[in-house]
Amino acid sequence: MPSTPLLNDPDLARIGDQLSASPFLCTRFALESSVIASFINTRALPTYIDVGCWYGYLLRQVLDRCTVRRAVGVDAVPAFIDYAARTIARPGVEFINAIVLPESRRARPVCLRVHSHDTSKSGLDVPPEAGVEVTDAPTLSIADLLTRIGPNAVQHAYLKIDAEGCDEHLVMDLLTAGFRPAVIHFEILKNHSDGEAALALLERSGYRRPALPGDHPYYSVACAADHTV
Repeated sequence: MPSTPLLNDPDLARIGDQLSASPFLCTRFALESSVIASFINTRALPTYIDVGCWYGYLLRQVLDRCTVRRAVGVDAVPAFIDYAARTIARPGVEFINAIVLPESRRARPVCLRVHSHDTSKSGLDVPPEAGVEVTDAPTLSIADLLTRIGPNAVQHAYLKIDAEGCDEHLVMDLLTAGFRPAVIHFEILKNHSDGEAALALLERSGYRRPALPGDHPYYSVACAADHTV
């Protein structure tokens, strides 16, 4: 089945160009990419994997701040992948179009809705008014995806996951499957049972447990064996 017209709209490139100039997004991705680049440069990691790369803004800024031999951008929306590929024409950069699902969702119908310019309104089973349904991307588990990228590459990679509400489940899935990226970066909901389970499994798997100070409902964390932010 084809995806809905909005996600193939010829104006999507224009929207991508407009968002790339947003002061808020520029500041956000500059801060996030500086943290990622610090981890990569300190550890001389050769691979960066961006699951949920959207228009490729963060991926591009990471590449501007560090040298990796290979970068993999993954997104469910073909039009986002196309935009990222057009604007990041560098050696060693590749893209995969796929919906990355938690194992707990593999047996259930997939209803992924995506908003063209507000990722907080995207995700599995979100209300119809939040976006349009993506129906033409293949589905993969995180283990399938990382196997495709290559277990040895994953072991020496910075893995960033932004799957809008599924991050914690994907982290638990990849750890249960035996993958141990050098750094795992994901969003976590504070005071949420799935978040606590993900943190506990991270710690048991050899990663330093991040502290979640304050009363913010969610945090973006990066965890390695020797450091966390």
